[in-house]
Amino acid sequence: MASEIETALEWHGLPPDALELKATENIVVDDERVPASLRRLREHGVGIAFDDFGTGYASRSQLKSYPLSEIKIDRAFVQRMLESERDLAVVRAIVDLAPSFPPVREAVRFSHR
Repeated sequence: MASEIETALEWHGLPPDALELKATENIVVDDERVPASLRRLREHGVGIAFDDFGTGYASRSQLKSYPLSEIKIDRAFVQRMLESERDLAVVRAIVDLAPSFPPVREAVRFSHR
């Protein structure tokens, strides 16, 4: 996977930092080959983000083995955090990781009508 992505970037004349791969934690955790590919791409300069974080199986100990450039909190937690103490606790726990890990963002999208 890594070599194909690197080749595509070169073919199109794009710098590696122009690309950010988003993966859910379940996909990454379920395939033992993925961490090595992600490390190679991250070393090449490609951004790696966990999307919808908090809904899958990744543990804090597993997080340190992934070369993440960003963690995106699942919007379900963020949208309900003002009404739900449990959702707020999940968001706070993930945000508390921020000093040790890459930027943490919420996945809330607004539509303009």
